[in-house]
Amino acid sequence: MLSKREFLEQWNKSVAEGQDDKSWSDAIGKQFTGAPALFAFADMDYFALTGQIQWTPDAYRTGAVTVPHGFVTDFASVPRLFWSMLPPMGRYGYAAVFHDFAYWEQNVSRAEADALFRDTMIELQVSTWTRHLLYYSVRWFGFPAWRSNAALKHSGEKRQLRMLPTDIKTRWVDWKSRPGVFF
Repeated sequence: MLSKREFLEQWNKSVAEGQDDKSWSDAIGKQFTGAPALFAFADMDYFALTGQIQWTPDAYRTGAVTVPHGFVTDFASVPRLFWSMLPPMGRYGYAAVFHDFAYWEQNVSRAEADALFRDTMIELQVSTWTRHLLYYSVRWFGFPAWRSNAALKHSGEKRQLRMLPTDIKTRWVDWKSRPGVFF
C-alpha cells in the first residue's frame, strides 16, 4: 500500500510525464477526462485538484460527474487506525474524489452518491473485498458526513479554491479561513 505522500508523488509524476486524457481513458477502458496534479496541504489530510476531472459511470443515472479545478478532497475518509490495510488513497482514489464531490454538492440523494462510489470502484476494478468494505462503510456510517457537509455549506463554507497557497507549509484549516481564496 502507498502512503499518502507516495500516492501524491505517483499521481503528480504521471501528470508530469504527459499522461493525457486518452491515456487515462485507455487505462480503465471508458470515458474519463482529466489527469490533474494535486496540491497537498501541509497536514497531508486535504488535497486540492489542480485540474478538472470528469467521469461517466455506466450505472449513474444523472450522467457525467465533473469535479472542478480547485475542489478540495480528503480522498477516502478511513480512520487512521486502519490506514495500514486501507489507506485514504489507493486504486479507489478517483472514486473517493467523485464521492466526496457528490457528498459536498448534494445534487443527488446520499444513496445515489454512495452508488456512484460503488459503481466507479467496480469500473476501476477495485477488488471485491475492498469495494464492499468501503461501500458498506459509507452506507452504514456516512450519514454524519453527509449532514456535516450540508451544515458547513449552509454556514458558508466552500470547497472550490480560486487560488492555491504558495507556501507548502500551509494547512487546510488555516487556508480555508483566509478571505478571497474560494470561488
